Amino acid sequence: NTIAMETTRQAHAQAERLQHLIEAAPDAIIITNNHGTIRLINKEAECMFQYPANSLIGKTVETLIPKHFPFPDIHADNACSQTFEIKTTCQSLPISARRRDGTEFPIEIKLRNMPTVESADIIIIARDITDRVQETRERNRLAHQFELLLHSTAEGLIALDRKGQCLFVNYAGASMLGYLPNDLIGQAVHPMIHHSYPDASPYPIEQCLNHVVMNTGKGIHVDNEVFWHQNGTPIPIEYFSRPIIDEGETIGVIVSYTNISERQLLMRQLEQTALNLTSRNQELSETRDEALVAMRAKSEFLACMSHEIRTPMNGILGMTEQLLDMPLTSEQREVATIVYASSEALLVIINDILDFSKIEAGQLELEPLRFELDSVLDAIASLMTVGAGE
Repeated sequence: NTIAMETTRQAHAQAERLQHLIEAAPDAIIITNNHGTIRLINKEAECMFQYPANSLIGKTVETLIPKHFPFPDIHADNACSQTFEIKTTCQSLPISARRRDGTEFPIEIKLRNMPTVESADIIIIARDITDRVQETRERNRLAHQFELLLHSTAEGLIALDRKGQCLFVNYAGASMLGYLPNDLIGQAVHPMIHHSYPDASPYPIEQCLNHVVMNTGKGIHVDNEVFWHQNGTPIPIEYFSRPIIDEGETIGVIVSYTNISERQLLMRQLEQTALNLTSRNQELSETRDEALVAMRAKSEFLACMSHEIRTPMNGILGMTEQLLDMPLTSEQREVATIVYASSEALLVIINDILDFSKIEAGQLELEPLRFELDSVLDAIASLMTVGAGE
């Protein structure tokens, strides 16, 4: 009897210690027998499921975890006559649970076998992961939005890990090279799109500038290389390669690239246009030089002719003036006067025309002079009289 009493006392003490441990646990703890009938729950489980403990004792665990429990024997028609065959697992199992008000919420559970004298009880350790699930959903939503933004850009984007395998490529980057994103993700891309120089000579991966960025952690800008299309066509590319750094360690590179075929075509057209303009400018320069030579020759000719024309004209004026000093009949004097006046007028015109340097320099000026209108009219009439008489 003494031994039996001591054994009973120790069993009660052990049960009491277990009860204290269960109540002190930060997670919800549910103990069932091997038929799935609830034998014990702690305060955390009461709060989580919003049930008082005495209302759950004797019910199946399906009350709390309906239709989602990972062991289908609970939901069988003869579940009460069957037992669990559960192996101890340290792996958390995310499933859905139900509160007393019928609302469901996500939990993760761990299962433990707890052998007893009478049977093998099962400990279910449950944790509410609502916040974690919401955070995961929010992260996934933001990641999806970010991925949409990357796929919406017009330039190509490709991320590589340290092995040179594609972690991500947007639609623009893949289609530019004749691929779908899934064709490149997970593949070593250097042998697929960057295997050769523009002259088709082999481009070893050790010399690849993206490989250099991976090793040095310094970004680069390149505009004289090509990526190779799936059909074997080289595509002139301008790309920026930057290291992906996590906690001070380079874990990959991100490459943004653009097809510059049209730009190169435009540059060639501009270079040809520049050459044409240079040639045209040379022709115009030669034409200008020829025109300057012709103008200098004309100026020299006019300067020479100025002297040659003024000299005889001055002679005519001098002789006419002497003639007027001689005794003449009235008719002779009238004719000599007309000749003298006409010669003076012609000399003025010759001086104006021959002074061409002023006209070319834009320095020709009109000089206001007083004159007698009657004398001018008489001179004009005298000049016209000869022609009218004829």
